[in-house]
Amino acid sequence: MKDEGHGGYGVTFLPANSPRAGTCKKASGCGSYAELQTWAAEKPDIVLMHFGTNDIWDGEKISDILSAYIAVIAEFRKNNPNVIFFVSKIVKLDPADARTASQTSPLWQRLLPCLGFNQLHGVVAYLHC
Repeated sequence: MKDEGHGGYGVTFLPANSPRAGTCKKASGCGSYAELQTWAAEKPDIVLMHFGTNDIWDGEKISDILSAYIAVIAEFRKNNPNVIFFVSKIVKLDPADARTASQTSPLWQRLLPCLGFNQLHGVVAYLHC
């Protein structure tokens, strides 16, 4: 079993056509299409995605975050059409923070149908932790 974690990454940095490509200012990195291709090429059977909080903190639009999620799942499915995704709920970093609190609920509500069977045909499970 292999596992990886990339704290601080933003899902909106990962798609091939990301307008955020090359704009990362963090020493630890933010993610890139090249990394996404590397991960997808390993043809995992299961992927846990816990993206979105950093994108919200960075002020990214919900529609861009949703598009990035769909692009990431599609990239993995090119290499393994049967990959199973577990998509974690976006957590509030601070209950008093208006950005995270106000963005989390609408993002999660819009994310669920977008990641379902209608576009991507396969198993996507949603973790409500």
